[in-house]
Amino acid sequence: MGSLSSPKRVLLLTNSEHGQANVFLAASYALLTLPDEDVEVHFASFSPIHKCVLSTYEHAKRDKPLARSIIFHTIPGIDMVSACLRPEIAADRANINKTRIGLIRAIRRMRLLLRLGPEFVEIFWAIVEIVTNVRPSIVAVDPAFSPALTALRYLNRSNRSPNSFKFIILSPNTIKDFAMPFQPHAQALWKYPCIGKAYPFPVPLLYIPWNIYLISFSIIVAAFLDINRRSIQQYLTLQTDEKTKVTTLNDLSLRPDKMRVKFLVANFPKIEFPLKFIPKRIIPCGPMIRPSKAVEAADPELAEWLKQGGKTVYINLGTHVLFDEAGQREMAREIKMLLDVAEGTVWRDTERRSKGLKVLWKVPGFVKQVDVESVKVGGEDGGSEGIGEGNGGSGHAAGRENGHRHGDGQQHHDRSESLIYSILGPDIESGTVRIVDWFQAEPTAILQSGDLVCAVHHGGANSFLETVCAGIPQVILPPWMDCYDFARRVEILGIGRWGNRLSSDSSQSSNKLCNAKELADVLIDVIIGERAKELAKVCGGPEVGREVAARILRDIDGSEGDDIVDDGKKE
Repeated sequence: MGSLSSPKRVLLLTNSEHGQANVFLAASYALLTLPDEDVEVHFASFSPIHKCVLSTYEHAKRDKPLARSIIFHTIPGIDMVSACLRPEIAADRANINKTRIGLIRAIRRMRLLLRLGPEFVEIFWAIVEIVTNVRPSIVAVDPAFSPALTALRYLNRSNRSPNSFKFIILSPNTIKDFAMPFQPHAQALWKYPCIGKAYPFPVPLLYIPWNIYLISFSIIVAAFLDINRRSIQQYLTLQTDEKTKVTTLNDLSLRPDKMRVKFLVANFPKIEFPLKFIPKRIIPCGPMIRPSKAVEAADPELAEWLKQGGKTVYINLGTHVLFDEAGQREMAREIKMLLDVAEGTVWRDTERRSKGLKVLWKVPGFVKQVDVESVKVGGEDGGSEGIGEGNGGSGHAAGRENGHRHGDGQQHHDRSESLIYSILGPDIESGTVRIVDWFQAEPTAILQSGDLVCAVHHGGANSFLETVCAGIPQVILPPWMDCYDFARRVEILGIGRWGNRLSSDSSQSSNKLCNAKELADVLIDVIIGERAKELAKVCGGPEVGREVAARILRDIDGSEGDDIVDDGKKE
């Protein structure tokens, strides 16, 4: 029942990248639409996410006309994507791929502090000012947003905030990410594979010594050998005092008990690695999926294509995974193998048997092919900016990344020069394969359309959870770090497969994400499974996790609950 007093004020602090921000957008919507509640939501982040915040409010307004606006606070400074794209960082990432020692590649990819000292401190002071001015009852913070974590601990320690407030971690990360230090008998060292390595779970006896060494060495590197962290700490100390310590995701993961803070995580024990102990500070909310327009509303053309013919294999490796020529060739060959096998396969579903399979493949930066016929039928390609997967058309693409763009909006290049088209040309022409560089519709909406038979993705937390909620089998091609964990997770749960295990420890370029034969065999096996639908029922739908998180943020003064201990008994 709503209160007659002033509304509860909730401040959300996050990076602007969707991998981290999506759970905050989902929680914002849920907070605004809680029945009989009046919550004032403040959202602080970098400018690239502002349009998505506005769109989230519009969704809430449609579902609850009296919903308050979301008050957006723009954080000055460089966002994570911009920091990653700086020449020195891009050069470092390019050199990573040339390093043949897998351990070195893994550790160098663990760099969490991409900002320089002055940039970090600028954001730090901006957040201190925002918290001071907003006077929130509760702050929810992104665990990967180091300046925000550091600022909140600084305010709590120094009592510099004009009012007392609590902060809580709101994370797309998993229970395992924060529960490892609490597992009995040092299982974190010998049972669970080191992040960034392709070992199976549990770690085989032969690999246990090397696994222990890798994890121990990684912790030492993260704690003592991060030159940029030392530089930021020195600059921060000059601007504040010696007691103000830089706080990172590694600190949360390795020492969650010392942080004395609660963690709201976006999954359930039933969609997690087997864990013996879950501390009461780690609160599983379930998948937090932000609302989105149905495909029919966001992109009618794509919706019509999805409904035509048989079921669709959906390949979306996210915005940050780019295909080089080797990667494009292997993926195109895999698609060709899959379609060739599908033509002669007797499916359980007679509709699929008679109409075959289709493939929807997103290739970031891919140039859309525009020819005379497509202009006559579809008119000019455009599409306004939207949320999430945002702007650009979703028509066929058969060009190259370096196709020339002219002032009339068309791209002119020879189709025969396209590597992908040389392999999949007939399938693209027939409409069996649809290649896009961007989506008008949200990935969540595409997954929930009911027209997919399998999803292939890179193993990000949001991609995994969105696919679980949709009840679709998934194949994961992990390119780095914790993505490996999600590849293992789908195999443990029986809802999918690791699609590039043979390539994962390869010393070749990380852009060659798969071997065509390996991935084709995995996909053929996966699209027949039923376990994914069972786990979708366990999750309870895309709205459950965000509503749980919203209620906890509203009722943060309530009981923490009890530790979860696995005694080995089955329900």
